[in-house]
Amino acid sequence: MKFIDALDTVQTFSRASVEGHGEDSFYSANTESTAIISVFDGSGGSGAMTYDIFSGHTGAYVASRALSGTLREWYMETSRSPVTDKNQIIAGIDSYFRSGFRVCSSLGTSNMRIRSTMIRDFPTTAAGAYAYVKDDRIHVTIFWAGDSRVYLLNSRGLRQLTEDDAYGDAMETLQNNPPMTNVLSSDGNYVLHSKTFAVTSPMMIFAATDGCFGYVHTPMHFEYMVLQSICASSSPVQFNAMLDSAMHSVAGDDYTFSYMSFLYGNYDNLKADMNVRLQFMEQNYMIPLSTRRNDAAYINALWQIYRKDYEAYLNRSAS
Repeated sequence: MKFIDALDTVQTFSRASVEGHGEDSFYSANTESTAIISVFDGSGGSGAMTYDIFSGHTGAYVASRALSGTLREWYMETSRSPVTDKNQIIAGIDSYFRSGFRVCSSLGTSNMRIRSTMIRDFPTTAAGAYAYVKDDRIHVTIFWAGDSRVYLLNSRGLRQLTEDDAYGDAMETLQNNPPMTNVLSSDGNYVLHSKTFAVTSPMMIFAATDGCFGYVHTPMHFEYMVLQSICASSSPVQFNAMLDSAMHSVAGDDYTFSYMSFLYGNYDNLKADMNVRLQFMEQNYMIPLSTRRNDAAYINALWQIYRKDYEAYLNRSAS
């Protein structure tokens, strides 16, 4: 099967909590033989320093846009001669990221500012997925740093593919909001993580900044929100609008959601597949949780059941 025949769609939506000052950015695109999705969330705490040369925007704002721009350059260059080796893919992306940081640093050094150990120059998270054909199969190489995530969603449920650079699991992160232990920045002291897997069945793969999933009650609520939006829509464009509205109703931060889907053929097939999971989530999680929303012990017990599948791809790389 040709790549373009297996790829159903590539879509992205994003919203800033303060218009014109959002620190999220993204890049998504596809060709006949590859596709890419990515999100970036400028780290506004450590990157709160503003730069006159960048119109008074913060280093976090600049960093997310610089890296989405350099990723676009990498993808356009790679599209002329697609790369299918995981190590080359990640090395290439990281090389372009570091080049973008060098430009930021060279322009930003004109700022006179007080240094602090709490400040990092141009910090941002990153999470993305690059899809391509290798050995007659579709492969996806995902990359990340920080607490933005890549997920897989199909009729068997939501799977977190990336491991947060922060202490705690997905539930603990919602409860405690721990600091990040790794983030991209112009000092170069970061790790760009990666893993690769093959697409062998219909699935949606999406990248999300923490504004998408960080303001729900539990990880189960996040999956349910995505499933509801899919099943109440009749097209990718309508899904975008419905999920954007759902996130906007709860989010307290910028958010960006970028996704691609494979092997469904059309939106009706995707919707039918996800409806099976929606019914399961309603009966086994949403209805019980609605009656015992403040019962911490009960919620944790449900999380322990849910996490067995949700974390199935964590702490190991698929081949």
